[in-house]
Amino acid sequence: MIGRAGPFRRASESERPTRPASLLRRHLAPALAVVAVSVAARGAWVTIVHAHPVSDYLFYYESAVSLATGHGYSILGHPTAFFPVGYPAFLTGLFAALGPSLRVVSVSGVVLWTLAALFAYLLGVELRGRVTGVIAGLLVALAPDFLTGPAPPTSALDRAQATPPLVEPSTPGEEAPVEERGAA
Repeated sequence: MIGRAGPFRRASESERPTRPASLLRRHLAPALAVVAVSVAARGAWVTIVHAHPVSDYLFYYESAVSLATGHGYSILGHPTAFFPVGYPAFLTGLFAALGPSLRVVSVSGVVLWTLAALFAYLLGVELRGRVTGVIAGLLVALAPDFLTGPAPPTSALDRAQATPPLVEPSTPGEEAPVEERGAA
């Protein structure tokens, strides 16, 4: 059994002020630092890389546009519940207020991931203290998979540097070679 000093030790009462004013003073600067790093990193990515939607990103964007224009939630014109409607519904609300745009999706992504980094900070503070909270918040703020999201390479140079597929697809109509079995 892991004792009080183990890795999952809760923050002590002295580390968790009870008055809201002291709590705000104690955690405002680190929380703002996590938020600033997240906004700077994601904002730079959104500004520099002009991603076009593909795969699920494309489906959710088109579904949100369809919902915002009153055409419902469907795949190839057929109503569906195969994919969750939550994120397209969220985007639909933004599109109703701001109009359908990839820029709206990008900015909302920056806001949502910045909130995720802030919540990671708060969770770390609650579990282990301020240092753990800052580390958790920065890990979420700067994680490459979370930072870039579904953005594929968009320039010719990016596509040229992308890794080629490991297995080349076969030509239609061409059969794979069959190993001959001979009698010994």
